[in-house]
Amino acid sequence: MKDLRSRWGAMVVVVGVVSAACGGGGPGPGSISAADAEELCERRCTAERACNPSEDPLEACTADCADDLRGIRGDVFEDYVDCVEGLACGANDDACVTCTPTAVHRDYEARCRAKLPTCGVDAEGVDETCTVTSAGGEPSYACILGTEVIADLIDCLAIADCEQAEACFGAVLETVDI
Repeated sequence: MKDLRSRWGAMVVVVGVVSAACGGGGPGPGSISAADAEELCERRCTAERACNPSEDPLEACTADCADDLRGIRGDVFEDYVDCVEGLACGANDDACVTCTPTAVHRDYEARCRAKLPTCGVDAEGVDETCTVTSAGGEPSYACILGTEVIADLIDCLAIADCEQAEACFGAVLETVDI
């Protein structure tokens, strides 16, 4: 259990990877579909290239962007793209990064906060892993994950044995490349 916090906290990485690609409200809180990811990434990349024409080719940008979105909420990314398309060149996109937790996300937070301390995770680790509300202007990693991913994590939290629950968490996160 000594490495539990670092394993549970692995989802924190998603904020750093995707914080340049978030918002909140739109087609739905489930994971973005491949078709929607491609369309929205093309829009995002087109907006970036309007300001920085020397960037990677549109096709490469779109493919890289779509690859980074597995397990991410479609509504969150759509709102981000809608916002970014309206920004002036050089404008900060921090205000475009928002996320509103669903009931499933709030249930995850409650169950996570109840479970992790029983597995020896300290308060900081619990906050990093369980929080679904925005803090400091960036959405939490859990908020930007699709509801079906969160539901799978809730199932993991129901496992009594901490090591098995941790392994389950890791397996779910691996399916979305976190």
